[in-house]
Formats: sequence, structure tokens, C-alpha cells
Amino acid sequence: MRQFTIINLYSDMACEYDRVAKIRDAVDNKELTVHFIEYDEYLEDKKITPKRKQGDLITGNVNIDLISYSRKEEKELIHNQSIPFSPHIEAIIEVSQIIDKFTLIANTSIISEHITINFEDEVDYRVGDKVLVNGSLELCDIV
Repeated sequence: MRQFTIINLYSDMACEYDRVAKIRDAVDNKELTVHFIEYDEYLEDKKITPKRKQGDLITGNVNIDLISYSRKEEKELIHNQSIPFSPHIEAIIEVSQIIDKFTLIANTSIISEHITINFEDEVDYRVGDKVLVNGSLELCDIV
């Protein structure tokens, strides 16, 4: 688990339990836009969450999920979040462990530790493969 500082919560994107935030990693000092679930706070009509605010510390794990597209690639590890205020991410990852047909552990340029990669469909990548993925950057296991 890693610690992050909330730079901004995008309240216009908050609905029900979903949240979108820009965060800064305490270790690598990188800024990322992530989505996360606030299981104990339901919001209606895009209201602002009273639970978290700018400057708060939040602890959790980063992963890439909702991957709709992937392919083998031979380029360097990179990532790009080009859509403003969105957790959408394009990244080239390197597979370090196979969990099952939908889940891998990978080395990335996103943070300096391995992260979980969750695919929507079955994949057949191997340890050492470099893979381009398009998905959503998630902060999960929040405490």
C-alpha cells in the first residue's frame, strides 16, 4: 500500500460511490488521475464529498482495470493520461507475474512498484511480455 496526497477531487464526476481525483504519490512524487470507490458514502446529484478534501492523505494500491484494448509491444515502459480530469490511461507494461486469464502483475512507469492489471477479456500474455493497455487507473484497497 502506498500513500498519496489528494490534489483535487472532481466533484462534477462524483456520483453514487464513484470518485475521480488527481493524487500525488508520496514516494515517486508523480501526479496521477484515478478513480476509486467510496463504499460508505453515497452521493447524489454530483454533490461534493464531505469525507475527503484537497490535501488529505489517502492510502491504497494503484492498478489498471477496465482494459478494453491490449496488444504486445516492444517499446519502453511509458504511460499517458491525455484526457483531462479522467482516469483513462494508456500504458506499456511489462508482465512480471500471471495471476489468472484476466489478471497480471506488472512493472510500469506509473509507480515504482508492481501493480495489478485487470482485463475485461481473457488474455494470453507471458512473463516478460511488454503490453500496451488502454484502461482506467484505479486506487483500490483504500484505508
